[in-house]
Amino acid sequence: MKNTNKSLTCFKGFDLNLKCRDFQFVVGKSYKHSGPVVPCDSGFHACTKATDVWNYYPPAESRYAEVELSGKVVPHSGDSKHAASNIKIIRELTNKEFLALVLAEMFAETKTESDGSRPCPRCGTDCRCEKNASSGHYATNASSGNYATNAS
Repeated sequence: MKNTNKSLTCFKGFDLNLKCRDFQFVVGKSYKHSGPVVPCDSGFHACTKATDVWNYYPPAESRYAEVELSGKVVPHSGDSKHAASNIKIIRELTNKEFLALVLAEMFAETKTESDGSRPCPRCGTDCRCEKNASSGHYATNASSGNYATNAS
């Protein structure tokens, strides 16, 4: 895993008490981790994509913040999560603000079968994944389509 020494603006989830892994955070404060920085194991964690934060902190029981990771920053191999030696909690995001970020990301990634104007951000030009599309043969969050899993 490649690590960097530059700052990275990210999104972080917490429990309702603004804790993560039993560590108490305060908005506006900076923290420094001593020891190894390993994604999913040690260091401070946050994601560059708001949608990925929901993999770790679901909406009904979480709070969210915009943060800055710095010092030693190591990317996670599975999504946009990073571990870092330093974190600054810039500001707490309201649920409405965080949802707006998530929706903006989802719409930016949406591709339908009839839309050939731009390549899929995940797969390239031959994509058939349409996972966040509202319809399409491979759409999983669709209301219709051959593989729709959230259909009505």
